[in-house]
Parts: sequence; C-alpha cells; structure tokens
Amino acid sequence: MTPSSTPRSPQRFLSSLVLGVTHARPLRVSLLALLVLAVGCKDHWTPSSGDDLDDTGMNGDADGDGIPDDVEGDVDSDGDGIPDYLDTDSDNDGIPDSEEGIEDTDGDGIPNYIDTDSDGDGIPDADEGSGDADGDGIPNYLDTDSDGDGIPDSVEGSGDSDGDGIPDYLDTDSDNDGWD
Repeated sequence: MTPSSTPRSPQRFLSSLVLGVTHARPLRVSLLALLVLAVGCKDHWTPSSGDDLDDTGMNGDADGDGIPDDVEGDVDSDGDGIPDYLDTDSDNDGIPDSEEGIEDTDGDGIPNYIDTDSDGDGIPDADEGSGDADGDGIPNYLDTDSDGDGIPDSVEGSGDSDGDGIPDYLDTDSDNDGWD
C-alpha cells in the first residue's frame, strides 16, 4: 500500500489487510456468514459462555478432591512440584484436600486444604492427624481440645510432660498424677 492509498476507515483497513487490496469497498460481515462459518466448523467449535473456565483455562476438578481447579489454581503450596489443582494433599500434611475442604476453621484467611494448622492451636495438622482422640466427631486437626479434658490444645501443646509417649494435647492425664 502506498501512503496515498491508506484506508481511512476500519472497514477499509480490514479489507485491505485481509484481502491485500488498496482500493476495497467496506468489508461487511453478516450474522448469516458467521452462522455458516460456525456450522461449517461444528466438529471443532463449541459455543460456551466461558463460565466453566478460569483465567488459566482450567475447569472441573482434575484431582477429584471436590475443590474446583479454578479455586486451587496452579500454585504449588507445599513445594512438592505438583500444582494444587492436581495435588490431592496441597499442604502435604497427610490429610487429603477432599477431607480438609475450602473452609477456614481458624479464621486466619487460609483455607484448610492449604493451612498447615487448620484449627490455629499451634500444633501442625500433620502431627494432629485426622483421628478423633476424644470421640466427639471432630478430627484432631480441627479440634481445639483433642483429648476432651477441658484444657485447650494450644495450652497443652505437643510436648510430653509425663514421658509416657503421648503428647499432652492427646493425654487426658499429662502429669501422670492419676487425675484427668
């Protein structure tokens, strides 16, 4: 194209660019033409609102943990080389993401599935595990009093005061005096 033949409208510019001509009429695309194009490409094109995709193009639940891929994202929270949306234990605490879920039990702004201390008692979920020491229906990693002795786990801690091999937060008689 020469400077004297530079198109002055977007339609002429588009037709010049696409058709390679310098003196073209405005390019008009009709709805019918788009429909014909779409039908002709029916094996390769599927209409979508885009609601099922996030900004990375992920959709669904690739690791089957019940947490949508667009929530987990492609970060690697535990540094194991597996992005969270493909990792069944995103925080590497031994408790599956499917069990921990997206709740934030301790209210610290970190969802349980990537929170290494989901109940905020200072004892890592990996140490507490998903057992239920006091039988109250709350797994230890979410229970603020895992042994049900009335003393919060955050006070008892993970030490073993009486040397019996049971951490104080699970030991109903952590001083071994015969009283709970």
